[in-house]
Amino acid sequence: MNFVDSNLVQIADSTSRPKYFSSDELSAIAAVAFDADGMGLGGPFTAIFDSLTFGYAISATATLDGQWGLPSAHEKTSTSLTIRGLQNQDSAYVDALWRGAIVARATTSLAPIESVALQWTDEQIDQQIITDLGALPAMPQLETERRTRLLARMKSAAHQPNAITDATIDSILTKLDVGTVSDLLAMERGAHDIGVLQVQFGQPGPVSQNPKVLPFAGAVMIRNTDFSVSQLLAQTKIVQAQLTKEGFKIPAEEWVRTLRPFTVIWVVPASTFDDTGWPGANPDQRISRATTWLAEQGIALIPKK
Repeated sequence: MNFVDSNLVQIADSTSRPKYFSSDELSAIAAVAFDADGMGLGGPFTAIFDSLTFGYAISATATLDGQWGLPSAHEKTSTSLTIRGLQNQDSAYVDALWRGAIVARATTSLAPIESVALQWTDEQIDQQIITDLGALPAMPQLETERRTRLLARMKSAAHQPNAITDATIDSILTKLDVGTVSDLLAMERGAHDIGVLQVQFGQPGPVSQNPKVLPFAGAVMIRNTDFSVSQLLAQTKIVQAQLTKEGFKIPAEEWVRTLRPFTVIWVVPASTFDDTGWPGANPDQRISRATTWLAEQGIALIPKK
């Protein structure tokens, strides 16, 4: 039995299926599907298979556009036809569509808020200028005075004043779609007020690991040793486009930070990476480097022996 068939029957069999993906392999899949670091996900990982659809084939499609009518007629009848089911070397197939979940451990450590301080920094700036200079100067000096004082007030209110720079003010002006600090101060009070908010946290509580069931959708593509990387990438793009059109995706959960609607999983022989054509000094390095760039394409790489 070849590599593809051997792995396919392991997924298909209800007895071997729960242990088909190891915890480390599920961790690699979760890293492509979810914001694993942001959610504090860790092992051990386990898989839940609510449903599996085997042998999902995606054939090439073609669109034909045309017009017809009498040569003397000014108006033509237009038509557009989509032909599905064409078979060629670019036809793609998915060995299994997986709908279910990945169970992970979420590391949490909550810290209490001890104090909150808010200081408005854009109040009475012109009054301060009049006090210091005797009157408001003309432009562009007035803009310079206003900007200088706003920056000084923001620095004074911040716990880390060096983090507040001219670039901070530029960013605020850009977000509010105004050109100058003078334009900002001319806006109606309460529409956009500038302030510095400080939140102080206490010591975090004890770290706990709670099991989290993460809804998951994946397309498993198993290939033998002699697969073509470029061809499999092209097939993967076809699969991603077609499944997206069909609404194949992870069920929405507000607390789950997904990176993409679904994940494509490449299951390939580990011996593939004995080939020195892959970048890296040894098989482990080659797998690591391939895992990184494939993840950027929405692909989780799972080498198996």
